[in-house]
Amino acid sequence: MPCDSLRRALLVVVSLLATGCDAEHLLLAKRIEVTSLGPAGVVDQSSPVIAPDGRSVIYLKPGPGALPVIARDLTTRSDVTLFTVPANSNLWTLNYHTGHLIFSAGNGSGGRHIVEYSLSGSVVQDFTVPAGYQDYNACASPDGKTLAFVRISDATQVGQICVRDMGSTSSTAQPLWTLINGEKILSMRWLDNARFLVSGWTASNALENVIQDA
Repeated sequence: MPCDSLRRALLVVVSLLATGCDAEHLLLAKRIEVTSLGPAGVVDQSSPVIAPDGRSVIYLKPGPGALPVIARDLTTRSDVTLFTVPANSNLWTLNYHTGHLIFSAGNGSGGRHIVEYSLSGSVVQDFTVPAGYQDYNACASPDGKTLAFVRISDATQVGQICVRDMGSTSSTAQPLWTLINGEKILSMRWLDNARFLVSGWTASNALENVIQDA
């Protein structure tokens, strides 16, 4: 198994353990992640989450063009396409307060901004981003009030871990820390409404976990 695929599978294990899913469902979701790799040159953009009703795993199927959001029934193993999102999008997490899905959506020119979708594909909220920046790796606090994410400068390629009010239409965000020396954020998960866990790789490829106050 390629190293990157293994890392992605490990991230799925960590994120799904946080949802309390059982071993069978965890293994199924991990197989979805590993086997949904696209052809050469297509990045795997599937980050499975357990649906709000606990009956299916929702993931993003990679490929060219618009990307289908798939729900796989955990009992029948059948797949249903819920809706599609723009090319170059990523599914990050579920907003557990609202039951909506949070994506970094492609804007058609290589950039990304955060969008919250309902399970029917309606845009619930489109989080604006300042010109010259892109937003990634978002997760909503359990009470649905705060969004944590990574904001990257197009000019410098330097990223910052930020938080913002989920109800605000402003693109202003509060930076918490700046990523340095090639650090890469792999996942962020809230522990409660005041703290979230950040997992990532240092420049020396060491796995690092940090608990951050919001």
